[in-house]
This record gives sequence, C-alpha cells and structure tokens, in this order.
Amino acid sequence: IKSLVALGGSDLYWTVTMGGWYRVFTSVLLHAGLSHLLMNLLSLYLMGKILEHLIGPRWFLAVFFIGGLSGAFLSMGLNSPRMIGVGASGAIMGLIGAGCPIAFQLKKDVDSSRLKSYLFQLLILNILPLRHGHGGAQIDYAAHFGGALMGLVLGCLLAVLWGSPKYAYQWEGLGKVLAFGMGAIYLIAVGFGVAGYFHLRQTL
Repeated sequence: IKSLVALGGSDLYWTVTMGGWYRVFTSVLLHAGLSHLLMNLLSLYLMGKILEHLIGPRWFLAVFFIGGLSGAFLSMGLNSPRMIGVGASGAIMGLIGAGCPIAFQLKKDVDSSRLKSYLFQLLILNILPLRHGHGGAQIDYAAHFGGALMGLVLGCLLAVLWGSPKYAYQWEGLGKVLAFGMGAIYLIAVGFGVAGYFHLRQTL
C-alpha cells in the first residue's frame, strides 16, 4: 500500500486533502501486480481490435484517457477515503461503454449483432459486483462504473455527431486535440509523480 501511495495511487486523502492532483492520472497507469497489468493489457488489445477501426486511433486514445479519469474520480467519490485506487480498468470500461452505442450505427447483420451482444456482456460483467480480487486486492467497481458511464456518454455523442461510422473522420481534428491534450496532461502528471516518489518513500 505504501508503495502504491508513493508511486501515485489515488484516494480522497492523498489526492484532495494533500493536494496530489496528479494522482487521478497516474493511478490509471499503475497496477497492483503483474497479473492485474497483464489482464488489462489483454483487455485493451481486444478492445483495440474491436473499436479502433470504427472510431480511429485518436478517438480511441481520447476515450481511453477520459474514461480512466472519470473512473478515478468516481472511485474517490464512492470508496473509502483511504482506499488506494490503481489500474486502467476504468479506461478500458470507457472503451467498452463507448463501443455499445457506436455498434448500433453499424449495418444490421450477423456480425454487428454479435458485436453488440459481446460488448453488452462485457459491460454488465464488469460493472456488477460478481467477482472478487486476488491477494487482498479489491475490484474497484466504482472505477468500472465511472469509466463505463463516461464511455456511454462519449459513444452516444459520437454516434449523434457522426450519424454513421463512415463520417467518423469529419471529427478527426477534435479527436486529435483530445488525444494529444490528455496525453500531455498524463505525462505532466507522471512527472509530478516521479518528483514526489523519493520524498514519499522516505516519509511513509
């Protein structure tokens, strides 16, 4: 727990009370262990194969970054003030949530029906408290829900703006600004996290 705090995990106390604003960003990039990291990498890869060709790489990154941020905020708001949140699950849930309304814009055929069913199954399985963590860790369902909710909002917005996935690149500029802007903020936050790491390791 002390290592996660020093590295930039987020909770209400360290993020708000102690002014560590950067934690809502760095917590998305941190993971509780190798298995946690590998599972999220696999999920990200699978969602990339499904969603990236529909909305483009820039919007894919933008939804990932914004979904992760939303998940981190809801995690702090709903969980214990001293529960340390880490992981990209909220960001990945944002991608799943965004994929659901976008899937309804596809031409109705067997493949699109399977995609809708698959996405909704993933969405439900990851926001209902049906599983438990390993090694003393807990699954942060608040972060899952926060990411999924933001993803649904973004997905609905994109579906309305585009009208159809074939018009996706009309909004490429906005996606580029969001992707690179959020990416820059995440990198700045990582810089703050690195700067505070050694001090916190000595004082915790």
